[in-house]
Amino acid sequence: MPNAFFIRPKVITGLALVLFVFILDFSGKQSGDDEQTIRRLRADFNRAIAAHDVGALPKFWREDVRITTGAGRQLSGRDAVRVAFEAIFADATFITYTRTPDRVELSASGVRAAESGHWLGQWKKPDGMMEWRGTYLAMWRKESGQWLIQSELYVSLRCSGSKECAE
Repeated sequence: MPNAFFIRPKVITGLALVLFVFILDFSGKQSGDDEQTIRRLRADFNRAIAAHDVGALPKFWREDVRITTGAGRQLSGRDAVRVAFEAIFADATFITYTRTPDRVELSASGVRAAESGHWLGQWKKPDGMMEWRGTYLAMWRKESGQWLIQSELYVSLRCSGSKECAE
């Protein structure tokens, strides 16, 4: 009969190895799931903007969201950002904003994420299609299992298609 003293360390080591592999596998899938969730939420957000659906936008933001617009204007709080979108949607020439994520990185704790990418704003002006382009960085925060935008920074880099670009 094998010595029980030598079997236990082997069993414990084997179980520990299986548990370790399971934890690594689970944490990787969770990060991938969270990244895909954030990308899906961004696509949903883009669709709400394209539909000019101001009522759908606040569900993506934390109550204390902070936005720095491409022009450098600072917006603080969900209500202030909603009011800004109401004004944007009231402009008959406005078509849409599209944010395209290039990268989504999750924090080690899994409660914060950084989304970076490029944005495009489009307006149908009398002299042509005006397009503003730039880069952005969004900070997402996971609260009660739900990802919400905590802050966003937009940088306007170029404009084309209209004489209004010179203004």
